[in-house]
Amino acid sequence: MNWHIINAVNITAELCIICFYFSKLMRLKERASKTLTGLGYAAAGVLLFFSGIVFTVAGEAAIKIIIFLVLLLSLANAFYRVSFPKSLLYCLIFVIIVIISDIILISLLAFLGIGTPGDVVSEGNSGHIAGIIGTKILYFWLSVYICQIINKDGSDLRMQHWATILIMPIISVLILYIIFISLILNATERQMIVYIVSILGLLYLNISVFDFIEAYSSKLRLAILEQALKSEKANYALLEDSYGELRSLKHDIKNQFSIIQELLSNTDNIAAEKAFEGMKMTFDKYETVYYTGDVLVDTIINIKASEARKKGIEFSANIVTNRSNINSIELARVLGNALDNSIEACDRLASDNKNIKLDIAWKNAKYVITIINSSDYVNVSNLFTTKKNPLSHGIGMMKSIKSSVEKMNGVIAFKYENKEFRVDIVI
Repeated sequence: MNWHIINAVNITAELCIICFYFSKLMRLKERASKTLTGLGYAAAGVLLFFSGIVFTVAGEAAIKIIIFLVLLLSLANAFYRVSFPKSLLYCLIFVIIVIISDIILISLLAFLGIGTPGDVVSEGNSGHIAGIIGTKILYFWLSVYICQIINKDGSDLRMQHWATILIMPIISVLILYIIFISLILNATERQMIVYIVSILGLLYLNISVFDFIEAYSSKLRLAILEQALKSEKANYALLEDSYGELRSLKHDIKNQFSIIQELLSNTDNIAAEKAFEGMKMTFDKYETVYYTGDVLVDTIINIKASEARKKGIEFSANIVTNRSNINSIELARVLGNALDNSIEACDRLASDNKNIKLDIAWKNAKYVITIINSSDYVNVSNLFTTKKNPLSHGIGMMKSIKSSVEKMNGVIAFKYENKEFRVDIVI
């Protein structure tokens, strides 16, 4: 039997599972064509083949795990749109999936008498083939399960929460590996039963942790929906107020036109000119209601515009959008935090010249958002490191904005010039 061919098929299957796992969690970079990505995976396959990584728990396990992790990180950061911390998280989760699958499968085959752990990890017997097939099945289904959890519930969790959650499976892997090395190689039938029970117990604990994530996320989503309902009511109130103002504006214009007409008929041009100025002031005092087609985003923009005007800040917006699959909650969070930051910056100014300009455009199938506000000096190169700077531009808020943008696989840039602070976002 040609074991080189078997190992090549095994590595190909493993790379297909890795590709599936990554594609469910990350999007390909625009410059990473399918051909280029395929070549990258092929190169990774060659490296795996010659490094001899078939089972991570066999031989020099620590070295194999490190090589495998570095390989995953290289693939993730070379071809996918993802930040390094998030790619590290995803890759660590997959490594844990692989280690747990290897240990469970090897232990199960040994318990069933199909082969000893030494047989399973060594070429030349049926136990090795059974181990290869079984681990790939476990890799795939555990990857499917984990991807569902991350995509459904994980987007609501911060990176530090995920790091805390990862402690449970990491400790479980260490416990299983220590028992595997010290016991399983020369285990009696009774010891084997105890070991299998231990595996099942640790699996139950890990599943319970992820069930807790789901319960927590469901509660969080409910709170978000309740907040969205409140926001929608607030937006409807703004629209109702605007409708009332429009009726009042119609009445005022009608009266002022009558006055101007009378003045012009009496050739009192100076008084008519003053009346025109009064009409302009009438137009200026009425607020504009902005519309994007998304209830949450509309609410945020209109509420923040109203807040700015109440504080004597001139607010203007130019909005050209298109419906997309973008996460409305994250987009509203980004706009809300960014506009809060702009309002606070303007509010701190001693000058009366306070303004905020919002521009939202839809270009090349992406949202392009620009927010410019009057501001004191801001050192944008030190934006996220300054802790005690009275002129700091909402450092905590900026970190939150940056985190939300990255969660949507977007990019953000900051700039300060001519007494204006500028935020550019592409999502």
